[in-house]
Amino acid sequence: MPVTMSATVDIEELVLLPGQEIFAEKSLGDAMYLIKQGAVEIWVGQAATPTIVARLEEGAVFGEAALVNDAPRNASARAAGHGCVLLSVPREAFRRRLDEAHPMIVAVARLLIDGLVAANRQYERQSKEAAGLRETVSALRAAAQVAGTRRDEALKAEAAAMQENRRLREKALAYIEAHQEKPPRPR
Repeated sequence: MPVTMSATVDIEELVLLPGQEIFAEKSLGDAMYLIKQGAVEIWVGQAATPTIVARLEEGAVFGEAALVNDAPRNASARAAGHGCVLLSVPREAFRRRLDEAHPMIVAVARLLIDGLVAANRQYERQSKEAAGLRETVSALRAAAQVAGTRRDEALKAEAAAMQENRRLREKALAYIEAHQEKPPRPR
């Protein structure tokens, strides 16, 4: 049900269930949102293995970067927890308000949002690098464990070989002693 704050800004209230998508990464921005109740998760990557970059609570605003910069969404958003109630400000209403603002304020808003977008991209890169490093460390740990197991097996085999060598030496000495000619006894 649309709610009118003023003659120039139409706001729609949206009620979302837990996990319900609000918008997808790389989609075009058609609105910005204010969380009236509940929480929202902002995430990047694949839906099967998302990287949560933020959990926003009541009073937070999100989705404005795509409207200010006319750029695709830099992340996905979905209702978290028990769901949420959002106030949605459509692109046209937002643009009208932006056009009414002082050019300096618009420029500062664009700079701030560009900084947030750049920080988000850096976070994504670092998250991917960290995931790669975690995989490398896991592989190295597994290799070290295998190498340790092989070392243990080699040490056990060496100990068994040494024990067998001792046994054969003792057997050989016993054989030599038993079959060695004894000097004749003096009469």
